[in-house]
Amino acid sequence: MDALIIFAILIILVLIALVVAVLRYEFSNGNQTFKRMIRSGKMSSTGCYYNSENGELELAADFGGATLNMVELTAREAIARKNGGIYLVFISDGQKQRPIRAMISKAPITMEAARAIMDIRHGKGNGVLNVYTYREQSAFALARGNIEIKPVLHRGGHTHKFNHYHRYYKEEEEGEERSPRAFFGEQAESAEDDK
Repeated sequence: MDALIIFAILIILVLIALVVAVLRYEFSNGNQTFKRMIRSGKMSSTGCYYNSENGELELAADFGGATLNMVELTAREAIARKNGGIYLVFISDGQKQRPIRAMISKAPITMEAARAIMDIRHGKGNGVLNVYTYREQSAFALARGNIEIKPVLHRGGHTHKFNHYHRYYKEEEEGEERSPRAFFGEQAESAEDDK
């Protein structure tokens, strides 16, 4: 009987060692993949992954976790969204990922995802994820949220050429804080510095 108990304990120890070895290998391999993604600039500071080869953006779970097909935000794409909806706008955050131009989702996003994007604060990828809606009143409402503030309007811009609202926008000596943009309408006629 004692030999049977010792044999069972040995089998359990071997199984535990095997599980630990497999988990350690999987964690190490997954961690290295994650590090390679960060180094290659494939993952944005918001944890979203943009694939420039097929134009797909995989949103982080905080923003709905959907995979969206993206196209360049142009005057034609803006006019195509005249009938309503809220769309995601993705802008490279200075890493190796491309494009530098603003990209807009082909399909609308949910209101929950739009609100989560507009709630991004300084230091958490602000400027990378933004939203677009054709109507100015809708962009104003998205930027404002349910708090008593007056969003800041910027007319056009050298890079993105679309009017947009920021929920927060301030520049101080120790840095600047900009919330995501709520783009709206068609391309602006005149352009100021893009903010």
